[in-house]
Amino acid sequence: MTLKMTENGLLYLLFLTLGTYAVPALRIGLGEVDIPYAAFLSFVLMGVLVARMVKDRGSIYLSKALVMFSFVYLLSLVASTTIAQFPDLGMTVKYCIFTMSPLLVAVVSDKVKFVRRAIVCLGISGFLVFIYGAYGFVTGEIGSRSEHLLGYFGVTYEPATRNGDMLFLQSTFWILLSISLFGKRNHMRIVYALGAALLATGMFLSLVRGTWITTSLTLLIIMGIGSRYRPQIRYAIPLFLVVSVVCLAGITFLLGQEQVHLIVNRFSTLS
Repeated sequence: MTLKMTENGLLYLLFLTLGTYAVPALRIGLGEVDIPYAAFLSFVLMGVLVARMVKDRGSIYLSKALVMFSFVYLLSLVASTTIAQFPDLGMTVKYCIFTMSPLLVAVVSDKVKFVRRAIVCLGISGFLVFIYGAYGFVTGEIGSRSEHLLGYFGVTYEPATRNGDMLFLQSTFWILLSISLFGKRNHMRIVYALGAALLATGMFLSLVRGTWITTSLTLLIIMGIGSRYRPQIRYAIPLFLVVSVVCLAGITFLLGQEQVHLIVNRFSTLS
């Protein structure tokens, strides 16, 4: 197996395990520090990349914009940690490693097909995270009981994790929606659209107002701009919105009065 094949395999595995950032139970325990598998694989991938660079004795080209935005984010992490009243150094290190992922992908993936496969791996990982959260939502056996009493849909069901949980659901939602719109296998588009609708339901029941706003605005922007270039968007997204509204209305009808009251309160404070 060549170094290049090893890099590709590690890249796909890294994206398949990105969900371990969202699920504390699926991490490597090292004393008091638990490390997501994706972070561990990032270190391994960096080592393989260094070995290939030494072997080839060549330089690599990276987009200046990609490097600039990555390092701006890294600087913001360091700055926020410096001025924090109670800095969490372990979390900062994890976020810094996570920020290097786009650079790793850019170095490894010299063809579009590799990026597409990595995105599919990310979609699989994100959907598994969604299933984990759905299991906790139905059974109440994940996370804090007091958090479950609040009645929202999440992943870890721990204090102050809802916004972070939704990052995984949102990224997976857009991946599934994109495949359902532009995928080549027509018979599978319904399956992908159903998965996107399930994720939309989870985001709706998360009670995270930021997720409601960003998802709605992004859909409107796609409808406004994308329909000029892709005729199917003109019909597919409005149809998806109608189906989602009908599904959400049906789910809301099945919910208890307390949860409906919570949803109404969150909507009333969107401003």
